[in-house]
Formats: sequence, C-alpha cells, structure tokens
Amino acid sequence: MATAVTGRASKRPPAFPNWPNSAAYRRVPQGLPFTDGGAFWASAGPIDEGIDDLLTTLQRGYCIDASRIYVTGFSSGGGMANFLACRLAGRIAAAPVSGNYYPLPGGCHPSRPIAVLSVQGSADPILPYHGLAAQDNGGWTLPAISGWLREWATLDGCRTGPTSVAHGPQLTEQRWSGCRGGSTIIHYRVEGGGHT
Repeated sequence: MATAVTGRASKRPPAFPNWPNSAAYRRVPQGLPFTDGGAFWASAGPIDEGIDDLLTTLQRGYCIDASRIYVTGFSSGGGMANFLACRLAGRIAAAPVSGNYYPLPGGCHPSRPIAVLSVQGSADPILPYHGLAAQDNGGWTLPAISGWLREWATLDGCRTGPTSVAHGPQLTEQRWSGCRGGSTIIHYRVEGGGHT
C-alpha cells in the first residue's frame, strides 16, 4: 500500500499511472486547508497523526501486507512523509520523498531502520538544496539536503557511503549501504532541477 502526501500548492492527488489496479492500494489523505485553497501538511509543528489511525482502519478492512506499506510525499508532503518515517517506522517499509525536512520537535527517533529514496533539484527556489538559515526563513531552519541525508544514514547505521555515480550530466546518485536491517539510503540530485 502507498500513502502519498502532497505539497501545499497541490489541489489534486498525485497520479500513479503505471500501477496496476489489482497490485496495490493507494491512499492520498488530504492536508489542512491553506489560504490559497490548496492543502498543507504542518510537518514542522503540531500535526494530526491521524495517518496511524488511517493505516489501522485500512488494514482491518483490506488484505494489506503490513511489511509493504510505503509513504511518499512532495514539498510539505515530503516533510510529512519524513515525519511519518521518523514516528511510524514500525509500520512503514520505506519512504521515497522530496520535500522540506525541517527539524522535528523532539528529533527523529525511528523504531527501526527504514529505506529512504530522495529526489531533489539543485536549483529549487522554494526549498533550496543547501538549506536556509532561520533568519532567512521566518524563524525555521531548513537543513541542507546533504545534512538531512547524513542524519538518515546515521539513524539507519549505514557503514558505507555515500558512493556517487553520475547518470549523465544532470543526474547524480548517492547511496549509503551496509545499513542495519538491510535498509538503504538513495539520493538523486537533479542538476539545475527546480521545485518539481
């Protein structure tokens, strides 16, 4: 099962065009209303942890393999997916994300290692790749992607990495391996990529 949380500006759920209808359940919960009519996930402050309850309800009503529940998100939804990976690691198998990774109140303490896939544009004007200082971002420090990735590699106990592989002039892969529980941290940096 995949749970997708989208960013503030999104007014519709993400599409999963290549997923066979019989192979997976897809659930896209709605964020909080925002002034522009879009939804917003408050991943940096107090949030509704109703997704835990949603997972319980879905598992009671459907045949869902509890070892194959994934959460993904983009922008503020990516921040929410990161929050869920930190708080609900016992229920989530992996978290492919692209988003805002503000420091979480109380820190990130997953109950077990979790696989992470990150895709970020190096020229993102909304969530800069190299982060933002609190004084430049309304009091919120936005960590650099490299620091956020190192934190996950540490949390997962990765012994190797990052190793880097260029997949052409605009795409670089970084990988941390030898992580506890067989987890892996993979990051794709899109050179010149924006907030997409």
